[in-house]
Amino acid sequence: HPAEADDPLQTRLSQWGAGVLLCPSIRIDPVEESTDLIKKLTHMEDYDWVLFTSKNAVRAVRETFQELGWDIRRFGNLKIAAVGQATSRLLEDWGIVPDLVPENFTAEDLFRQLESEGEVEGRRFLFPCSEIARETLEKSILAGGGEFDRVTAYRTVAIEEPWHPGVPLSELSIDGICFTSSSTVRGFRARIGSEAFQVLANSTPMYSIGPKTSQTLAEIGARDIRESEVSDLEGLSDYIRRTQSEPGT
Repeated sequence: HPAEADDPLQTRLSQWGAGVLLCPSIRIDPVEESTDLIKKLTHMEDYDWVLFTSKNAVRAVRETFQELGWDIRRFGNLKIAAVGQATSRLLEDWGIVPDLVPENFTAEDLFRQLESEGEVEGRRFLFPCSEIARETLEKSILAGGGEFDRVTAYRTVAIEEPWHPGVPLSELSIDGICFTSSSTVRGFRARIGSEAFQVLANSTPMYSIGPKTSQTLAEIGARDIRESEVSDLEGLSDYIRRTQSEPGT
C-alpha cells in the first residue's frame, strides 16, 4: 500500500478485529519540476472537463492552487469528474461538488459514462495524474473524438529498501494480502524479494482492489486472487470482511 499516515483500509480492518501488518511499498512525491502542471492550470479555460481519478491528483492540484494563491473560482464553468468515493469526498472538502462520479470506480467506467452522456466528442479534457498512470482513458477519449491533455501532477515512487517485519515471513500466519494498485503489487514483490513473494503467491489469498491490479497479480504468479466488486478502499475492506467470515474462505 502507499505510505500514508491515515490508512482507511487499515483503520476499518482493525476496527473489525483483524490484525493488520503494514508494508509500505510506494510513496507519493511531488513532481520535481511543476512548470507543466502550472502552465496547464493557468489555461484551464482551454478545457471542458478536469478528470480526477485519485486522491493524490486532487491533493497535487489543490497544493498547486495554494502555492499560487488561487481559489476554486479558477475552475469557472469547467466540469469535474471524480473516480471513487474518496476522490469525490476530497474534492467536496475543497468546496467542489463533482459533476460526474461513475457508479463503478474505474477509468473504463468513467469513459463509458462520459460517452453515454454525449460528453466525449468535441470535448477537451485535462487529466492530472501520476507519471505511471495508464493510457486507457486517454486512448478511449481520443478514439471517441475528444481532445486529451495529460499532465504529471505527482510521482509514484517505489520504496526500495528490503522489508523486515521482525520475524521471518514463513513464521507469520497470514490470512490474506491486500493490494490497492498495480504499483503496490510490484513494490511489495520488490521489497520482500521474488522468491519470498512466490511462496506467498502459491499459498496466500491476494485481495485486489480492481481488475488492473488483479491482472498484475496474475501476471506475476498469484494463484488465489480475490477481487473487490467495488474498486475503492471501502469496497475492498467490505469485501475482505465478508469473504473472511464466509465458511471455507
